[in-house]
Amino acid sequence: HQPVGGDHPGRPRAVNGTIAYLPALYGTLMAGEVCKQLISKLENQ
Repeated sequence: HQPVGGDHPGRPRAVNGTIAYLPALYGTLMAGEVCKQLISKLENQ
């Protein structure tokens, strides 16, 4: 990783931020697991 600025030609390298969709994706996956467990419990009654 090169620091931003300097005497390198082209665009400077910027520090990557967080991935904005990742928390929503994780929450969706967790909700799916909860739904599967609830359905499994209801089917076993």
